[in-house]
Amino acid sequence: MKSVFRFMAGNTFRVLKAVSGLYLIILGVFYPESNGLALALVGGMMLLAGLMDFCLLAPLFGYPFLGDDLRKAVSEKKVVKAKAKKKKKK
Repeated sequence: MKSVFRFMAGNTFRVLKAVSGLYLIILGVFYPESNGLALALVGGMMLLAGLMDFCLLAPLFGYPFLGDDLRKAVSEKKVVKAKAKKKKKK
């Protein structure tokens, strides 16, 4: 699960969120008869999440909401585990 959040905290995923959010907004505008408003709202939330650097799913799993804090939390947990493994070997 940590590797998933490590990917979600990265810049690649931020760009993917923003681009897919923009795509959903466009779909919602061009196809309003098939729940276009819902598509546009979900797309807007994804676009904001990508541009403003936050993750909506992270707090559900005990990680921070903001991207910078999430990146620190994911990297710190990795470092702590590496130190624990070194102590076990000694």
